[in-house]
Amino acid sequence: MRNDGIAADRISYNAVVSALRVGQQAEKAYEIWGEMCGRKGSRNVTSRKNKGASKPIASATSDPRLSPDIITLTDVIATLERSEGAENRQRMDEVFNEAVERGIILPADSLDSTWEVDLSGMSIPVAHAACRYIVQRALREVKGGRPCEDLLLITGVGKGQQQQAHHDDSDLDREEN
Repeated sequence: MRNDGIAADRISYNAVVSALRVGQQAEKAYEIWGEMCGRKGSRNVTSRKNKGASKPIASATSDPRLSPDIITLTDVIATLERSEGAENRQRMDEVFNEAVERGIILPADSLDSTWEVDLSGMSIPVAHAACRYIVQRALREVKGGRPCEDLLLITGVGKGQQQQAHHDDSDLDREEN
């Protein structure tokens, strides 16, 4: 892209990660995540024009517009989950932990707590990674001396809200007739 005069941005990175998800290229998706996070030691992406020449698309540490977002997280986690194995499971956990640290998911200012977490709106692969993160975090708390509490995972719309939505739809149907 850079050879064609096109500056890389988060959108172009996300397009690459999405293509890697479809192509089931877990290793490369993980490398792109590392590159977007500015992780040293991430392998570079090979330029299409210079086959064999390995260059990073851009340095994520120099431009915050290149850092990953929820779209990047979703595609990288989905790619790693599809590529089974302990190494990819560990990578999923690393990516999810880094996303939490960056505030991409489960931000500190949300209503989520150690014992109550809203998983609704997360893709299934991200929710899987979130559940492992939540259980590991709860275990650390308990081992650190905090008393164990009930763990509440919110997974979607509750019955009360579903019933209210049904009543609202019925009211709209009556108004239209």
